[in-house]
Amino acid sequence: MQSDSRIAHSEVHPELASESVSDTDQEVQVSERQHDVLRLQAHMIPSIRASFSAALDDLDAALGQLRRNGLLAQPWLGDETSSEVAAHYTRRAMEAPDSSYRSLQQYRAELGRVHDTLQRMEDHYLGTDQVAADQYRRT
Repeated sequence: MQSDSRIAHSEVHPELASESVSDTDQEVQVSERQHDVLRLQAHMIPSIRASFSAALDDLDAALGQLRRNGLLAQPWLGDETSSEVAAHYTRRAMEAPDSSYRSLQQYRAELGRVHDTLQRMEDHYLGTDQVAADQYRRT
């Protein structure tokens, strides 16, 4: 018997937990604040988790490279105008709360939360399978 696992968007965003998704809806309904549930079989979890792990590794490498190369070392012309442009670029691209770099960091954190949820699910199923196997051996 294969069991059906679910990852609700509210597990990744606890503030969304009060909103509900009906299991009887046949269509995927996506609102601005809530996504439908991802349904997967227990045997699928390790490969999906591995895909998220690979995505995290790729994103970590890209963030590291962006951290090293994303800042302008010095204004390219050495004048006041290029200094202002470099300062503006650094603020907008790297330092501001809504910068591209911060957005990628937030995306990385979200991927990490999903990966961790998948890891807990996998651990739970492995533990459940082990308990069931132990009980079967005792009978």
